[in-house]
Amino acid sequence: MFTSIFYRQPRLQLNKPTLIHQGPPKQFRLDTVRKVLDDNGKVRKWTYGEKDDRKQNKIILLVGETGAGKTTLINTMVNYLLGVKFEEEKGYEITEEAASDQSESQTSEITMYEVFPEKSYISLTIIDTPGYGDTRGLEKDLQVAENLATLFQTNDGVREIDAVCFVTQASKNCLCDRQHYIISSILSLFGRDIVNNIVFLITHSDGLEPKNIIGAINKAKIPCRKDKRGQPVYFLFNNRQADTRENKERQIRAQRDAWEDSMDSVMHFLQSLDERNRISLELTSDVLMERIRFEASICNLQLRIQEKESKKMCHHSKHVKENKKYIISTSSTMMEFDDFQKKYEKAQEQTKRFSVIMDHLDKDLQELEDQKLMLLYNAYKAIKNLSQIALKPDSAFTLQHLDFFIPRVREARKEDWVRDLEKMKEKAVSEEANKDALSYLRAGLAKLNL
Repeated sequence: MFTSIFYRQPRLQLNKPTLIHQGPPKQFRLDTVRKVLDDNGKVRKWTYGEKDDRKQNKIILLVGETGAGKTTLINTMVNYLLGVKFEEEKGYEITEEAASDQSESQTSEITMYEVFPEKSYISLTIIDTPGYGDTRGLEKDLQVAENLATLFQTNDGVREIDAVCFVTQASKNCLCDRQHYIISSILSLFGRDIVNNIVFLITHSDGLEPKNIIGAINKAKIPCRKDKRGQPVYFLFNNRQADTRENKERQIRAQRDAWEDSMDSVMHFLQSLDERNRISLELTSDVLMERIRFEASICNLQLRIQEKESKKMCHHSKHVKENKKYIISTSSTMMEFDDFQKKYEKAQEQTKRFSVIMDHLDKDLQELEDQKLMLLYNAYKAIKNLSQIALKPDSAFTLQHLDFFIPRVREARKEDWVRDLEKMKEKAVSEEANKDALSYLRAGLAKLNL
């Protein structure tokens, strides 16, 4: 039997909440102090209340696909910390995500919510990441690593974490290509030392054992914390606890059960964080930086190759001011010696200028080749480092880049590198989950290139 670790009385005096829905239950939005942590406004910190260093502060990160229910889950945790009861017919929200098309995430930012209730022994920091795999395509997913790196390295960010929470729906009984891609993308963001801090928050649950989704998790071999039976650690949430209240007794009873079950799950989840040591994000920060370096090296390598080819094979129209092609031909004519000498000297001058131009071109080509070799080295070094420190070094994006990278390494005659990379790729694509993730990624990239 779990005992709550929070005071429920006296009630917390909330700071000017704004009524946003008449209900029932009435919904209020909490006033927060908001701060942007990067230059692009993609990493944000919203703070409710005042921090008390005497209280425990738990830090959790929520990840999952679009529509999994992260927003409802965040607000459920906030209501638990504030001690809200079902009978009060009110609730509080800290998020501002509109409930609309569930196929598209309403936010592309990473938001860190700091919740410091006055009457609680504990405070909570919730890091909310954008939903993966929505209808806007893959471009947004690529930004997550860079934004997380900013959050983990900025002075106002976080350096440690208590739990990484996969948010997923209870109804999932198998993982399709899209889900494998999402899982691959998320796991690739973290260091291998975080595996025992990964848990599952299962939404839209009826309260029964979620055999289908747990079976799918086991089949996909997702690294995570395990219980004494060797099964993934999970917590169940109904996600209907904030629905508009009905007036029939049976429906009210069902809604009460949904509310109480979700509050119990929040309590059990927060208490479980005491069982594990908080982990540093230093290794995860290193993984994020290596991923950014690898992506940058591949991108720059592609640009250098394109630039080199354009210098070697540019069209005749790029060399003249007119849109014409000049063809050299010979003809016989009579001329005075002085005229001939002048033309000869002029031709010599033109030859010298042409020689200078060719020398500059050769120099440019050599510089591009040197840059190409340096980028090859940087990309290979990043892959090798990721294989040592990343929870999932063989992400779908990495495997996709290998299709381009390996031939370039072979052209540079780095046979040892080629063997390492081909061995890595062969091992990765032998796993069904990786093949599914790669298939989804390639299909998405094909759409982007249409």
